[in-house]
Amino acid sequence: MLRAMLPLAAPTPGASNATGAADSASVPRTSRAAGPANSTDAANPANSTGPTNSTDTANPSNSTDAANPSNSTDTADATDTASGTDEVIVVVDVDVASSPAAPVTPSTAHPRAHHESKTE
Repeated sequence: MLRAMLPLAAPTPGASNATGAADSASVPRTSRAAGPANSTDAANPANSTGPTNSTDTANPSNSTDAANPSNSTDTADATDTASGTDEVIVVVDVDVASSPAAPVTPSTAHPRAHHESKTE
């Protein structure tokens, strides 16, 4: 288990600590040696030239539209033929009889008249 420990008093350099022993004097730091010099970067190779674009071929020219043919003139209507050659006249004569003055008496049936089959 870990516990946080707080110092009771800040130690003074050269003074005695809690055990009674005097702190030793600090040793000065030594300077670092210089690092090796960086080498220079090699130059990048030159880019190659891209191929030349070919030119577009010209579009063929459009052909001109042909002129519309002129409309033919309408032929004149034939003159009408004289009347009488194509005409047909129909006359219907209908006589309408009036009702008889005297009542009509019914005639007797023919002797060979057809009889119903149910009665035979």
